[in-house]
Amino acid sequence: MFVRSNAGFIKISRCGSIWEVLLYFWIFMLIQKLAQGSHHERRLYEDLMRDYNSLERPVENHSMPVVVYLKVSLQQIIDVDEKNQIVYVNAWLDYTWDDYKLVWDTGEYGNITDVRFPAGRIWKPDVLLYNSVDQNFDSTYPTNLVVYSTGQVHWIPPGIFKISCKIDIQWFPFDEQKCFFKFGSWTYDGYKLDLRPATGGFDISEYLPNGEWALPWFNLIMPCILTTLMTLLGFTLPPDAGEKITLRKTSTNKTNVVNASYRDNRVFFTCCLIVVTASTVFTVYVLNLHYRTPETHEMGSFTRALLLFWLPWVLRMKRPGVKFTYATLPPLFCRKPKRHSESLIRNIKENEASHSRSNSLEVERRMHQYLTMGGLGNGLGPPVPGQISHLNSPHGSDAVQQATLLVLQRIYHELKIVTKRMVETDKEEQATNNLKLSAMVVDRMCLYLFTIFIIASSVAIFWSAPYLSA
Repeated sequence: MFVRSNAGFIKISRCGSIWEVLLYFWIFMLIQKLAQGSHHERRLYEDLMRDYNSLERPVENHSMPVVVYLKVSLQQIIDVDEKNQIVYVNAWLDYTWDDYKLVWDTGEYGNITDVRFPAGRIWKPDVLLYNSVDQNFDSTYPTNLVVYSTGQVHWIPPGIFKISCKIDIQWFPFDEQKCFFKFGSWTYDGYKLDLRPATGGFDISEYLPNGEWALPWFNLIMPCILTTLMTLLGFTLPPDAGEKITLRKTSTNKTNVVNASYRDNRVFFTCCLIVVTASTVFTVYVLNLHYRTPETHEMGSFTRALLLFWLPWVLRMKRPGVKFTYATLPPLFCRKPKRHSESLIRNIKENEASHSRSNSLEVERRMHQYLTMGGLGNGLGPPVPGQISHLNSPHGSDAVQQATLLVLQRIYHELKIVTKRMVETDKEEQATNNLKLSAMVVDRMCLYLFTIFIIASSVAIFWSAPYLSA
């Protein structure tokens, strides 16, 4: 850089250069261009808003409707309230229409192709979600409206929508729900505003799946299946283990916990609850049979034939010492033998007992008489000579034989009583074993029946469920 002085041109610095001049020139041109661009945009806004009324419908002929295109972009299903029949949805609304007053030539306004207007500055359709249950009813966010040079207006308000939906959870968790977005103008009829679905009217390309709906097997179905299988496992547990009722209580509590979370459900969880409840009832009956005694219960002929012969044969059960075949099965329905009254039987038993007691007393009396009068005394000491001669006589020999017979008779009666008691004990033990076998038969029958019911109900539910059969 050079500075003029009285002494002429004096060189004072070499730091200046042509590059600094170019830099200053480029900054100056940029500021001027920006000023001109801002001027074009301001001028465009002023020209567009001149004589513009936001209450006027954007049509050249007032008898024609404004055609508005709507597209819904589903982002996420936030929650489903089955009890209150409400679905929470995150979605974007995409409105498009033409406004003939918002058209300009891009060449006259610095090649500006689009501008933004806040909501309320220009006309927009009063479209609302009719089945909204939100407190504010219109839950969209008031975003800006994008206007293009062709007069096309583009408005995309996002929102969290709460819509009412009829939810049928009869086949939960295999149900399929259909919910609708009912949009429409609140004040304009179809002759003033024609609302049409845009191309790809319902867009799910940006949809974010919810894990609650994607994993119903692990969240709901698997716990119920495992609990139901526990009920089948309980039928294989011996009654003497003492844990059958405890296992049933555990299964019932687990089913109630799952069912409490979805108390409005119907088919699937109802079947699980029926299986668990019925298994508990049959378990109580099995334990009742197992711990019965012959002194308190007696099996009838039909029950005996059914539980001890027919059902074991049908269920292919085995019993030691007994072979179940069709030929050896007793008839289920047969006439019972005529039974005497209990008082008559009691009298007969009392007579037999009194007769046995009288015979025993008579034997003792006669033995004492023969042994005393015949000179034998009590039979405890050695006989005297007179007694020996008496025994050697024919009368003495007859007395000894009679005494021996009386002793043998008494021994016979005692053995008869002991044998009778042994037979009664064997009968009681056999009756107890029969009752325990009947409990095992009912357990095995319930195992098969409940297995068939679970498989049949599962197939029926899977076959009839709308989501799985579709």
